[in-house]
Parts: sequence; structure tokens; C-alpha cells
Amino acid sequence: MNRVKSVNTAKSERAYIEIRNHILKFKNDPSEPLSEVKLASLLGMSRTPIREALRRLESEGVIITYGKRGSFVNIPTLREIRDIFEVRMFLEAAAAKLAAKEIDLRRLEEFEALFTTFREGKGKDDFVELGREFHFFLIESSGNKVLKDILDNIYTKLDIIRLFSYSFRRKEAVEEHLKIVQALRKRDEELSYVAMQNHLKNAFNTLANIL
Repeated sequence: MNRVKSVNTAKSERAYIEIRNHILKFKNDPSEPLSEVKLASLLGMSRTPIREALRRLESEGVIITYGKRGSFVNIPTLREIRDIFEVRMFLEAAAAKLAAKEIDLRRLEEFEALFTTFREGKGKDDFVELGREFHFFLIESSGNKVLKDILDNIYTKLDIIRLFSYSFRRKEAVEEHLKIVQALRKRDEELSYVAMQNHLKNAFNTLANIL
């Protein structure tokens, strides 16, 4: 019984990851419902793990369900984006300031090298995912669990927003991330705080202009 449960959980987790990536790469027209039948066929599995994955995505605010109309990608409004960024500007800047004290410099150098490859036009990784990993690394490095829990909740609503932002300003985002890295390497708390705030302000201003 436990083995069957484990297999079902694994299928549900795979469905969640695949559907989430499907949404974030805009493979589904936001005006069209997410079809359980089509997703099950696409992923080669039954509708049960698909349904469980969609429920999980709805609980995270990634999709929204309208009764019989079905589930749709939840595109945030400009007001919602502004609210999220206002909170991020305070909390992530605070996380950067705290992280500057104890951050793992070796891991930081790895991120610096990856961002530099994008600056040189040689980046082969997914830049959106790289940015996400860097921000999570920084938040984890703050050592503040309450701060981390709050930002984890915000980040479930953020990936679609980040994809929009990086699509229009990847070059600028690369330079801003490198400035944050450089401030952290110096263990300069105030400079780290300011560098993160500037990055988030610029990201929001870009979104405000295109939405």
C-alpha cells in the first residue's frame, strides 16, 4: 500500500512540475482553460495526478478556477504586482543586508561566474531559473526563518511576473545581480541593501511600463 501511495505521490509531483513549467513557458494561451484531458495526454498519465497538481497550483495562486469554465493561468494585475514588489523591496533588501554578514563566498562566486557568462553572451542556463535560485540562496543566507517563510509564500506568486520582467530586461538584470554579488562579496550590508532595492525598483518599473 505504501509503495502504491509513493508512486502516486511521485506522479502528482511530476505533474505539478511539468504543468508549472508549461505555464511559465507560456505554452498555454492564458485565455484558454487548462484542459485535464490534454495535459494527461501530453504527460502520458491519468487525470488523477493532473487534477491533484492543478489543485496545488491553485492553492499557490498560479492558476484560478471558475467553476464549470475550468482552470486558467492567474495573470496578476498591476496592483497585485505593485503590492508584491513593495513587500519585496523591504524584505529582500533586508535579507540581502543580513546575508552580507555570513554568506558563503564560495557559492557566491559560483553565481557570479554564471551571471558573468550571461554578460558575455555565453549563458546556456535558464536565466529565469538562475535568478530564482540566486534570490532563494540569498534569502536562505539571511539566516532568518520568519523572513524566509514570508518570502517563500510571496515567491509562489512571483514566477510569472519574473518571466515577464526578464524577457524585457535581461541585460539590465544581469548587471544588477552582479552589483548585488559584488556588494555581498565585500560583506557591505548597506550596499547590499541598496543594490537589492535598486534591482527590484527597476524590475517593477519595467513591468509597470509594459502591462
